[in-house]
Amino acid sequence: MRWWHVIIAAVLLCTTATASAQRRFPTRAELDSLVFPAVSKIAEGAIAVDEQLKNIGTIGSEDIARVTFTLRNTTPDRVTISEIRPACRCVRIVSAPQSLASDSAARVVAEYQHEGLSSEFRQSVWLYTNLDTEHPTLRLEFMGVVNRE
Repeated sequence: MRWWHVIIAAVLLCTTATASAQRRFPTRAELDSLVFPAVSKIAEGAIAVDEQLKNIGTIGSEDIARVTFTLRNTTPDRVTISEIRPACRCVRIVSAPQSLASDSAARVVAEYQHEGLSSEFRQSVWLYTNLDTEHPTLRLEFMGVVNRE
């Protein structure tokens, strides 16, 4: 190996190490905000819900938990639901409205497939609307216990 090969290799190694040292990893707060985004301040109170946190109790190990949330549009305008995003792939949205007319109600039905776990659980579902394009309008939550016996 010639001496200039060693110099080029050393320069490349130092450049690569410096570039990787300058990368910034996301903070815990930034990562949490991706999983649990802040609810919209703009759309606060626009959609009322019968219970924001539902306790569905104890379910058997073979059961699929189903939970229903009743939503009501409290605004004078139609609200379009752009997305309903579960925080976990173990939650499936069974039915949901595409929009809510002023002062109308509709239901969001979700199923929790616990995949053989036996423990307490708490899951979130994020409701996005046309009222705020960057933040969810509402966070729906449900909790319970899976009993293996």
